[in-house]
Amino acid sequence: LILNRSRLRDLHLDEEEVMGCFLNSDRKLVSLFEIIIDRFRAKFGKARAGEKSPFHLFYSRTLLAHFPHSRIVCIERNGSDVVASLMRMPWSHRKFSRHVFDWCKSIEYANTLEAEFPDRFRRVSFEELTRDPKSQLSEICAFCDLEYQDQMLTPSESETIPEWERDWKGAAFMNIRPKETVGEEALSFTQRAIFRTFAKREMDAGVDRRDLATVREMIVAWVLAWPYHPKIHPYLQRARARFGL
Repeated sequence: LILNRSRLRDLHLDEEEVMGCFLNSDRKLVSLFEIIIDRFRAKFGKARAGEKSPFHLFYSRTLLAHFPHSRIVCIERNGSDVVASLMRMPWSHRKFSRHVFDWCKSIEYANTLEAEFPDRFRRVSFEELTRDPKSQLSEICAFCDLEYQDQMLTPSESETIPEWERDWKGAAFMNIRPKETVGEEALSFTQRAIFRTFAKREMDAGVDRRDLATVREMIVAWVLAWPYHPKIHPYLQRARARFGL
């Protein structure tokens, strides 16, 4: 059933080979994940495997424990840009408040992981990476114990991106250019109010240095989206789980 998932079919791996390796392993799901990643690495003749799934951030402790020599690079982008982008993605939901909540929790969790695993988990600013890619990539390579090469600055066509994802991942094939933070310009007044109110702690911490919410914006946010406020939503989630709501 797992191998029939659409995202795994995108990898175009030999299912019999993957299943054979799994049957010869301890047959744990984390081992299946390792086998899939390794087979994908071998398919392209690479010495190391890399995997990029944003929500794997919340499984970082499991990944670091199972892959003792691994490194995690967490790229953080301006929150309003992230949310504005997600609202345009064809595969994403359209719950703006939920996107804001997820971004806030991701930033909070990344901060915790970097403090807990300073030698294995590193946060990188997306804006800094695109503004000064050579310096940032050099530091990332050193962190991952890799040799920096200038050709890293010139992306090339890759067969690792499925055809159906190329509409929004096509920029990965272009030269790296500085990215301006324009997310708030694409948001409505109500959306800006929700973002500025709910992301206050992250903005105070310097992740996003835009102006904080006005009193009017805070009132609008609380009235329209209070269930997704970072201080309230966790309690609602626990209540829903407890009472089966």
